Amino acid sequence: MRIITSLIFFISVSSHAENYLCVADKASGFQFIKSTWEVANFTTDNKYLVKASDLEKFPYQVSEIGNDIPVIMCKQGFNSGGFLHCDSGGPLDMLGIVVGEHFSLNQKSLRFMRVVPRGYINVVPGNNISDPSSGTPHIEIGKCSQI
Repeated sequence: MRIITSLIFFISVSSHAENYLCVADKASGFQFIKSTWEVANFTTDNKYLVKASDLEKFPYQVSEIGNDIPVIMCKQGFNSGGFLHCDSGGPLDMLGIVVGEHFSLNQKSLRFMRVVPRGYINVVPGNNISDPSSGTPHIEIGKCSQI
């Protein structure tokens, strides 16, 4: 009987969670080419799973499909307008380190945006402000499906 009760509870909790599969359509940003920063388009093969987190401090998390480690941990859930806004550094958030990534999802339009500002302005350990070895700041947009 205890197993059946646990199973019913698990199914009701799981079906109550709002999970989304998000697929990038377009990606654009900047990269250092030869001696200057240039506008660049990036591949759009990224797919994300937005799901309820197991951690009380973070109601939602965003992971790349195929990787269990979240890229973004969301400090708040969806607001009354149906928006999920996450400013995060993924697992580094648990250490209090935020690297400035941003992920937004609109429940009504099922569109998302991910902003990755790494590179160009970052002065962090291991980055000696060397443009040729800097990251490539970029933005991705795409659509989501509730799963």
